[in-house]
Amino acid sequence: MRIQLREHYCITKLLQVARLSIRLTNKIPLSLDNRNNPFLISIKSNMSHTVGDLIRLFTPQQLDVDTSSTLSEKKWTSDYHHLYRETVTGRLPIRQGLAAFLSPEPLPSYADSLGLATPAHMLNSQQLEIMTEGDVTHDFDQNIIPLVELAFSGESAVTIPARGAAPVPGGAKLSPRSLVASKNSSSSKKVVDYQMTLSHEIKLLESPAMIGELKRPRIIKRKEWAFEMTPSETTIRLMQEARGYAHLYECPQVFLFDSKTLVLVQFRAESTAEIANPDCSVDVCIIPREDLRLEGQCSMAEGLYALALRGFTQKQE
Repeated sequence: MRIQLREHYCITKLLQVARLSIRLTNKIPLSLDNRNNPFLISIKSNMSHTVGDLIRLFTPQQLDVDTSSTLSEKKWTSDYHHLYRETVTGRLPIRQGLAAFLSPEPLPSYADSLGLATPAHMLNSQQLEIMTEGDVTHDFDQNIIPLVELAFSGESAVTIPARGAAPVPGGAKLSPRSLVASKNSSSSKKVVDYQMTLSHEIKLLESPAMIGELKRPRIIKRKEWAFEMTPSETTIRLMQEARGYAHLYECPQVFLFDSKTLVLVQFRAESTAEIANPDCSVDVCIIPREDLRLEGQCSMAEGLYALALRGFTQKQE
């Protein structure tokens, strides 16, 4: 018994020393030469990565234990048209497919390469149990969006914001926001879950480059979004939400995420009013968490990055 207690005491002390070493290491500037410190060496090696290196990695499949797939009703979106097969162009969830409809051209911008060159740490991804919309939000915040937000943190070298314009310091700068109302409505019932926004000192001049809704697991039916099956009432309501939020927030770039599937939606509108038009052309890209049958599949983070970049460059046109 005494030997067991002593072993327990020694293990406890070792853990305490390890925790202290980690705390101290986090306070040591990376410029210091501490080659004998294994924690510092680990930090240095991680910083050799960039957003571009890590954004292509697939995050672990989550443990989905919810089978209800219910959708809360947003009555204000019922006045909007859902998406129609005749106006939708389906895009493959591969890197070449993303470039085909989300390329920043014809507006040249170095924001792409600069954002992807931002130094980054490997994510501490973990497998989660997904039962509620809150769990989906946790998954999104921890495993999907961090690298996208880092790419638009404005920490890169320079950006050329428009054709012929002079370079400005910093990369593309977008501010991540959650549950922020549109400038066109103060109703708490019309607030989108997430957005990446071009900030401005005058709040009314802020403009979202990308907005998105986080949903309960299994709510997105891939075959219905691809029109391989007739859209159900739930899918129709999701499509109405996508159009409604795009119109309300004046943002053609929209996504929906339920942990298992990410849907990118882009309205090919020349004006805000055109978004609400049922004849408006729409791009739709359905991205699974990871499908080994899809050669060259993009990750969810890559899809969101491309969507946000398109929104950023479109705001400069």
